[in-house]
Amino acid sequence: MKLASRLLQLTIVLLALGLAVPASATTNIMWWHAMTGELRKQLEKLAADFNASQSEFKVVPAYKGNYTETVTAAIFAFRSHTQPAIVQVNEIATATMIAARGAIYPVSELMQDQGEPFAPTAYLPAVSGYYADAAGNMLSFPFNASTPILYYNKTLFRGAGLDPVRGTERVRRLPARGASRREEGCALGHRAAPPEDDREVRFLAPG
Repeated sequence: MKLASRLLQLTIVLLALGLAVPASATTNIMWWHAMTGELRKQLEKLAADFNASQSEFKVVPAYKGNYTETVTAAIFAFRSHTQPAIVQVNEIATATMIAARGAIYPVSELMQDQGEPFAPTAYLPAVSGYYADAAGNMLSFPFNASTPILYYNKTLFRGAGLDPVRGTERVRRLPARGASRREEGCALGHRAAPPEDDREVRFLAPG
């Protein structure tokens, strides 16, 4: 979160270089995103905390729908010269955003141009690889990454005739065995996040 806050500050300074406004005016920085639920609350808190730290700039988060809707809105806005300063989308939109030539300001260039230290190697390769080009230059800033985790009750596994430590071949039998356990009154729970659950932050180029 500290790095995200620093990036907000850096982006705002960058934008300020090209804006001629009265000293007493507050510059609004639009931040389009696709976050929902608790993640949306945390994003809005990040912006609110930054806004409370100074009075010159105001980050304005705006939910633009799901990932596809947010990417589409951002590209359309760029073409009509009404794009936001920052847009947060999923990692698989990297190629789409790069294909819209001139639409984004690659993070590696942003950091270099502003003389800010930035080490892509600080991220896990599995994370940074999604947001970098073939040369390893970061194109966007990893905002958060989700990892699927399976929790299971070993006692209930054994009760269903499964060995909980023998590997995934036993898990394949879980649906049929689980159905029989449910009939016996055992509650089963399952929650799956959408596959495109990684997020990234992109800085849109000036119109």
